[in-house]
Amino acid sequence: IRLLEEFLDTKLFIRKNSRIELTPESSATVADITHALDLINEAVLALLRCCDEDVKHQELFRGFNAAFEVDFGTPCSFVGPPPHVVREVLGHHPLAVLLLTAMLDWVTQRHHLEGFRHPDQPIDPCFRRLLQVHWLEESGHGKLDLLEIRRVARGLSEAELHHVFDDLAALCGVVDGLLAAQAALEVRAVTRHLALYLEHDLAGRLEAALWRGHRWTFLGAGLSHPVITRVVEEQMPAEVGRLEALAAHFC
Repeated sequence: IRLLEEFLDTKLFIRKNSRIELTPESSATVADITHALDLINEAVLALLRCCDEDVKHQELFRGFNAAFEVDFGTPCSFVGPPPHVVREVLGHHPLAVLLLTAMLDWVTQRHHLEGFRHPDQPIDPCFRRLLQVHWLEESGHGKLDLLEIRRVARGLSEAELHHVFDDLAALCGVVDGLLAAQAALEVRAVTRHLALYLEHDLAGRLEAALWRGHRWTFLGAGLSHPVITRVVEEQMPAEVGRLEALAAHFC
């Protein structure tokens, strides 16, 4: 009880004769604690829902990939392995990881609104619907990202935030390397499927074109997203110029 009272800086109990009773001040404190516990419970449930939905998204895209390969007739390889990518990403500052996560969550909105929403575009309806549903759920994740970014950024010095942005730039470089490798794998899958032999120069040009598209899709579109710009202006205003330069590099 003494430890709890010291932590709360409030006298919770008094002794009357042989009984221990709550002090008048403790009622408000207990109400505050109850409210705080309710908020913690809601936050934990929100994070659990986020995790459940992300696992569902992984299964969704695995199913989509399996269906694609059945019709395409040729296996498609992906960069990885995932544990290696996870270790590389989590080796950076937590706030940089959160900013990258927010970028990738909010960019799904941009993909849907700018690339797939218009009904006149010649896009498979199933694929259009998949991206729409993906964005609708990622919108909730994006809002959680912003809350976590504000929590982690609170109290960091300008020098620490400068280091965070260094880490964000490094993470974008890691993703860029993965996108380049993925572009090469995709060119190989198409050439296998079509039984084509491409001259080295032509294959290189195709890989470079795909890489440029991937860079914009995941990095340029994310770094220049209005929500990301706004959160950097709000939490690390000294880094806005660097954000604009980094976004321009990948656009």
